[in-house]
Amino acid sequence: MDFYRAASLFGRHLAQGRPRRSVNTRRAYRLALEHAGAWFEDRGITDTEAITTAHLEAYDEHQKALKFGGTDHARRQRFGVLRTMMEWLRQNQGTQADPFEGFALPSTSSTPVTRHRRPTSKTIAAIKGDEIQDHRDRAILQIMLELQVAAADVARMDADDYDPKAGEVRIGRSWHALSAKARRLMDRYIEARNAEFDATFLWVSASPRSRGEALAEKSVRTMLRARCLNRVAKEDLNVL
Repeated sequence: MDFYRAASLFGRHLAQGRPRRSVNTRRAYRLALEHAGAWFEDRGITDTEAITTAHLEAYDEHQKALKFGGTDHARRQRFGVLRTMMEWLRQNQGTQADPFEGFALPSTSSTPVTRHRRPTSKTIAAIKGDEIQDHRDRAILQIMLELQVAAADVARMDADDYDPKAGEVRIGRSWHALSAKARRLMDRYIEARNAEFDATFLWVSASPRSRGEALAEKSVRTMLRARCLNRVAKEDLNVL
């Protein structure tokens, strides 16, 4: 099937199927497929059946060389969308090719979460407080746990990178659906933040010296280290 026709049918499925994807998710999927489609078309590959594992590997090398949008995270998201479309085609359009068989997806994050700094369910459950930083940290760690992204990825999120109606967050240029638990933690944090601050950014600092200001990326890494190493003394975390 023609690649762009396949992408159009897949986009219609996303808009009308169940569960129905949000406008932001559909836009992210469309951009990912347009990026891939343009690369394939430039090389004379217009049929989805003609795409091979070798083509995917060459496309990956092309992305690595990009000045912008060549991170492991961005590449993985594009391949994830492309693979989802190819699987949908096989199930609903009778196509047979599976170029992703034997193809290794890029690692999840451009900034790997190192040992001893990877949040777990126990890490999050250990945060018992009701202070604004407790709500904030639970939300941050749950997003990191679910999406397997690095502290820096979450720290760079802005206020419009969370869509409470759709229950999705934007990491980089891609939107991701959150679990019910993550949505609940995010909503509780947003409620606590709005009750205390008139913030125009997502994550706020609880430090006495910068209280109510935007949380710095370095502070997110410090919080992650403290929480994951169980150094959760209140006097330590109040500086974040």
